[in-house]
Amino acid sequence: MIGNAQSLHQSWLKKAQAAESLSDAVSQYRIRYHRPPPPMFDQWYQWAKNKKTLIMNDFDQIHEDLLPFWGMAPQEIRQQTWDLIVNPANEVAGISIRGGRASIASNIPSEHKRMLDGLVNMVAKFAEYLPDMDLAINVLESPRVAVPYSTLRVMRDMGLRNADDRNTKDSSFSGDRGGQWQTITDGPVENPPIFQDNAGNQVFSEWGSVSCPTMSPSRLQRNWDLARLCTSCAAPHSDKSGAFLSNWTLSQDPCHQPDLASLHGLYVSPPSFRVHHNLLPVFSNSKAKGFQDILYPSIEEYAANGEAIHAPTDEHPDPPFAEKESTLFFRGAASEGISTGNNAWRSFLRQRFLHLLSPGAHTGTTSPILLPARNSESFIFSNIPDDTLRALLPANAKFTEIANCIDPDCILERVQFESASEGATSPPVSFQDFWKYKYLLDLDGSGHNTRFTAFLRSHSLVFKAGILREWWSNRVTAWKHFVPLDVRGHSLFPTLAYFHGFPETQDSKEFPPHEDAAQRIAEEGKRWADRVLRKEDMEVYMFRLLLEWGRMTDDRRDELGFGAREKWWEGTHVGIGQGRGDKKSTLAKFIGGG
Repeated sequence: MIGNAQSLHQSWLKKAQAAESLSDAVSQYRIRYHRPPPPMFDQWYQWAKNKKTLIMNDFDQIHEDLLPFWGMAPQEIRQQTWDLIVNPANEVAGISIRGGRASIASNIPSEHKRMLDGLVNMVAKFAEYLPDMDLAINVLESPRVAVPYSTLRVMRDMGLRNADDRNTKDSSFSGDRGGQWQTITDGPVENPPIFQDNAGNQVFSEWGSVSCPTMSPSRLQRNWDLARLCTSCAAPHSDKSGAFLSNWTLSQDPCHQPDLASLHGLYVSPPSFRVHHNLLPVFSNSKAKGFQDILYPSIEEYAANGEAIHAPTDEHPDPPFAEKESTLFFRGAASEGISTGNNAWRSFLRQRFLHLLSPGAHTGTTSPILLPARNSESFIFSNIPDDTLRALLPANAKFTEIANCIDPDCILERVQFESASEGATSPPVSFQDFWKYKYLLDLDGSGHNTRFTAFLRSHSLVFKAGILREWWSNRVTAWKHFVPLDVRGHSLFPTLAYFHGFPETQDSKEFPPHEDAAQRIAEEGKRWADRVLRKEDMEVYMFRLLLEWGRMTDDRRDELGFGAREKWWEGTHVGIGQGRGDKKSTLAKFIGGG
């Protein structure tokens, strides 16, 4: 799998990385998306070049997120945006772009202003090239839009039919854009809230799998035997042995995994979940596959104003991998879902993994581990006592807080994790203290994750389990930049044993450690994060996203497209007459003398 990941990444990078010229970028865009780029693409291209971004061609996440909106009229998108923003009860805030300046809608609650200020600061860097528009920003951690399969299929098909590669296009956004967006006021509103509140409910059937094909396992089946591993659910994304997760992208697809209904807080009992079945233009930081929110970069991560940043110091250094403590480390809150007296917490991802890693919690039980057979060159599953596993595969995993619960569930959680270790929770440690450990465990919380990219930037190896996707999800490759774990937990110990090593047993030979492979993945993950997950890369992604959204919300969108032509005297490539209705691009100004 490690070798396959190398080949997969190189194949992807060959098509995704920097274009040699603007005309090359335009050509690659047409090939990938079967339509011309949006107006102002030349300005985006030059911005991306100046920012030294490596990824110039692969913005498939943007294409996937926006494709269904080609099945909706621009006027309807603009009306829905206003409807979402104007009533604060929708928990959606507004960002307005007018005349090349970005601002926050006046009706937002004060607790969200800091996040929106960060978003405005990002957009302000390139707002002069954007058409007038409003953006509906999700201020909750959960996704908001889950469109049924039959409706989504029609809208996506309309988007694909609308795609073409015609060369004759108008290269400027409409001039009177600002007047097409209704004014957002902070006075009383008559519009009722749009979303249905499902916080604390099981939502997989109605919302989590609703976008799956009607004949898929998650639409036809329910897995009620939670005590047994659903091997048919895990098999499509596992290796032949079933012990390791081999296809990270497929593992996040709910459609073949009906048991996901009982494996993640988002599906079991989300702490916040206000959602709608209609396609709505909501911008979110993260979502599970199957939701139709439009992903944009996390402002908390962009502004580096959270604790989850890689900032080693003399007191908390990030030593080379070989000098770190050979332990799998986790600290975090039990905040993934809400447990309201129905024992829902027992199904949450974080609680299940920490239960697996808690010493003393599994006396008398065993777990199968894939190990080299004693009398052959093959591998066999050996049933190892769980207490032995926890002693031989060292882990330091504790909660810092038991949250999002009411008694008796809070009491039960504290009893569970206190009886299994030295206490129910561990005092918070400096985030910079994480770097002393070779293996860092990243588990989904209730929303977007600022930890993962910080972990990648360290010299430690990241183990990751989860279903939530973010803007960068297509850019990282499992088994090359990080180690993937199945959310069911059965791959945790076999994977850790592979890297850490395991002594001989009655049935198996010694499994030597593969620390060279661990160090290589850790260092490649760090180099890659430093190359393509920078603050500048977030800006480039957002700039590109808003140009695409500008075209999507333009009444003349079917006529709009960038057309590049060669700048013959320098051998470089720029566009003629691209821009907002009131702005010319560089070459257009030169030719026109202004």
